[in-house]
Amino acid sequence: MTLRKPLSGEKPGEVSHLATHFILSLKDNHLFKILDPRVLREGSLEQLHAVAELVKRCLKLNGRKRPTMKEVAMELERLR
Repeated sequence: MTLRKPLSGEKPGEVSHLATHFILSLKDNHLFKILDPRVLREGSLEQLHAVAELVKRCLKLNGRKRPTMKEVAMELERLR
């Protein structure tokens, strides 16, 4: 959704984890500031929010709380 590398840094010696940045942006209602413009053009706001929430569920630290690949596929199909 962001087209950023999983680990990146704006400044030399700085490391930013995309997963953490994504979750914090979602929590602070700044999701649309980090999304790639092409992604913003291709989906409705409702679809983008739904996919972002799905991504958030996939990033849970406890693997048992994450959706299965089948659940992810079904959710993405529903959003088409």
